[in-house]
Amino acid sequence: MKFHVLTLFPEMITQGLGQSITKRAIEKHIIEINAVNIRDYTTEKHGKVDDYTYGGGAGMLIQAEPVYQACQSVSKGKKIRTVYVTPQGKTFDQKLAGELSKEEELVILCGHYEGIDERVLEETVTDFISIGDYVLTGGELPAMVMIDAISRLVPGVLHNDQSAETESFHNDLLEYPQYSRPEVWHGKEVPAVLLSGNHKKINDWRIEASRERTKKRRPDLYARYEEKQKALKQLLRNKKENAFLIHGLLCGTADLARRNEKFVMGYDRTGTRIMLAGNVYDGKEYIPESMTEIISQNPKIDEIIVNCGKSLPDAALLERKYRRSVYKSMVYTQNVSLPQKIRDIRKITVEQADMEFPQWRLACACGEINTRNDMTVYAGYLDKDPVGIMAIQRDSTLLAIGSYKADMKGEIMKSLFANHLNEMLKDGGLPYILVKEEHQQAADILAQMGLYTGKSEISKVTFD
Repeated sequence: MKFHVLTLFPEMITQGLGQSITKRAIEKHIIEINAVNIRDYTTEKHGKVDDYTYGGGAGMLIQAEPVYQACQSVSKGKKIRTVYVTPQGKTFDQKLAGELSKEEELVILCGHYEGIDERVLEETVTDFISIGDYVLTGGELPAMVMIDAISRLVPGVLHNDQSAETESFHNDLLEYPQYSRPEVWHGKEVPAVLLSGNHKKINDWRIEASRERTKKRRPDLYARYEEKQKALKQLLRNKKENAFLIHGLLCGTADLARRNEKFVMGYDRTGTRIMLAGNVYDGKEYIPESMTEIISQNPKIDEIIVNCGKSLPDAALLERKYRRSVYKSMVYTQNVSLPQKIRDIRKITVEQADMEFPQWRLACACGEINTRNDMTVYAGYLDKDPVGIMAIQRDSTLLAIGSYKADMKGEIMKSLFANHLNEMLKDGGLPYILVKEEHQQAADILAQMGLYTGKSEISKVTFD
């Protein structure tokens, strides 16, 4: 993973992260730190990048143009998620660290003085993030905090990848108590269950210890945990229809927004997508007023996913222009990995796909595919030859899939699907794929693999 840090003090970043675990990860080329000096992109002969604020006020403001040019120097025309560290942003936490760790590249913009000209923030920044409700001199310390937390979740950075999954804040619970030798210290004994060798009992003890510790030390966190467990229990009554929200809540890519006996509403951690499940109520479609309220309060929301089929009251769309697509939800309900005949499956860029797969014409299958910034492209290789390709959205919506070896077509497509579903299973979620009505062949292959479809159609409304 590559971090681009835009700052006035690049040495602060490189020196601060050049120690301990991050240092080893840099040396092993698992992560890369590119500290970019914003001053290098000013046209002012003395290297000045700040000026007085319009309207008066204390302090100086970093100008828009040097920041813009610094951003352009690292993006090179690509869409890269760009974070501005500011006390006005959403609070950084372990779930957000996990989400950001899945990015191949990340830009972190560090402010200083009184901040940065608002116009360039509007043009370049995708996420406004805070590490707490207090003010620091600049964004360099928060940037290093975030990079440290994110890096630990990148595969290969820690010696034991499982350690990142069992630490504090995983699944909204604090970490359980841990003990080492000797068995008795100052008259205090290690809990007997940890010496039993019974892994199930040890795991049960740890879960209960995590709950009790969270309840005692962080009642606010425990209340959130309890509410999410109630929502999951409600959703799991019909997991096939509700998989898209169950998965997000289980693996931390979605948060709970509202819940009552009729529906469960969540939102994607990016803040751009609302998910509503359980809204087919007594045979009637039920859209809560709170959905309209949330959409009206957050103009960033550009998509709604609901399990109420083709119709959705126009009131919920606030008279915004939109496109609607209808999908089947294909759900994998077992807790064992799916087999893959094709093992060499890699994530590639759209540009690589165009070069390696001359048959690849996703624009024909989905005209907007090249503009999607939440799309992942997987390519399958057999003896180093490209044999299959799949494009899928972050919310597990299938955009396109193709196999270019006729005698193995089914096995190649199954392997591409299995690779994606196994990743979802590894994340601790409920694996599923949303398949468009016209992609019947894909639905048939998924059914052969043991995936089941629910009775309700899944409707996606995308705002233009």
